[in-house]
Order: sequence, then structure tokens, then C-alpha cells
Amino acid sequence: MGKKSLLLIAGGVVSIFLTGCAMWNLKVSQPVSQSASGVMIKIPGICPVLIPCSDQIVTFARLGDDDLISSEIYQTSTMKNNHYYLLNARPGKYVAVAATYSRGTSIGGSAGNISGVITRVFGENILFSSELVEKTKIELLPGSLAIMGEFDFSVDGRMALAPSASQFLKNADSVQAHYAKAIDSEMESRGAMSSIKFYRGTLKSVGTDPGSKQKLLELARKHIGAEGWESQLANSKM
Repeated sequence: MGKKSLLLIAGGVVSIFLTGCAMWNLKVSQPVSQSASGVMIKIPGICPVLIPCSDQIVTFARLGDDDLISSEIYQTSTMKNNHYYLLNARPGKYVAVAATYSRGTSIGGSAGNISGVITRVFGENILFSSELVEKTKIELLPGSLAIMGEFDFSVDGRMALAPSASQFLKNADSVQAHYAKAIDSEMESRGAMSSIKFYRGTLKSVGTDPGSKQKLLELARKHIGAEGWESQLANSKM
């Protein structure tokens, strides 16, 4: 496993392995009070085609003003079919800034009478472009579920022969660079051989119209309604 980093989570602080492996509670958290709030977003499957992955999470930022840059970040632990929830979040303005997953590769080998398999785990981070982050911005009110919408994006840099943090930073915009460093304070020192990778997510399409958000609300009722979030769903901000 890689070096640990501490990131804020709604309701506490969690220690995350930067390889992408994380100890997540997959059970939907119940609201801590009647005024508890949450944020929901849908994004496409973030794993590479035909390559299994795990530990899929989305990183959100709570903004202090209208600037997209913030040091207050949270990561979700609830995901249902590419619908990501940040539950028991503080009211305020939120944006989605990154998606992360882990995947493993196995290499078999032998020496004399000894054979074995070496598995390496990669933590891969897709940092959203400033345009994409801006489109996700939404205000979360007490006692409600804020639905950001459905967003599709391309992943740039993932097919490079040996992607490195320096390559990522060379092409990243200021928002992508800021949140990459917020997720991994040591990212600038990671070379091409590092198991922690950074890619750029470029906006392709947005589904934030009332019809799209109504469909997401109906799915949210199935995902979290039975866990005590009925009143927040009824007060949903779309």
C-alpha cells in the first residue's frame, strides 16, 4: 500500500490509501438529524474498458465564495450504479472536482523451482477541468438533497505510455492542479514509475435540465430513501 493521506469526510476524517484502496463503509449512512443534507451526482463508469477496478469515489469541494478553489474537500463513500452521494454534508456551495479508483495488475514469473504472481495496485485520479467543475456547482440547503446532475467527460492522459505527475501538471488547468495537490500533497514528486496516476477529465456533455434531474431524484429515492432520507428527498434542490 502507498502513503496515507488525511482528507475530510462528511461526519469525520478518514485515512485514505493513496494507491486508491480505501476502507469504505458501503452501507448508506442515515441522516444525523432532521436538518441533515446531502449531494448527489451521476458520472459515467470511470474504470478503463475491460479492466476491473474498485474503490470508486468522487471528491467534492465546499466553496467559501464563488471561486472554484477551496481547501475544504470531502469524498463520498456511497455509490450506486455510478450515482455518487455525499451524505450528512454541511450546507453551502459544492462542486465535484475529481473521481478516483484503484486497479491491480498481476505479473507471473518463476525462478528455478519457485513460481509466483506479483500484484501491483494502482490508484488513478481523474481531475475535472475547470469547465466541468463550474457546471457541477450547486447550493446545498439544510434538510435537502442537492442534485448536481449527470455529467459525461473524456479522460485525457490515461493512454500515455508512462503517465507521470509532471506530464499531468504540464497540461492541467489551475483547478485541476490545485485539487490534485489537495488529494495528494506529494504528487509533484511522483514519477512515471509511481503507482499513483493523475489524468484530466474534459467535459463532454451535461444533464442538468429539470427532466434529467427528476430522473436522478427518482433513482435517489430507490438508493437512499429507505435509509431515512425521505424528507431530504422531498426537499430536493434541482
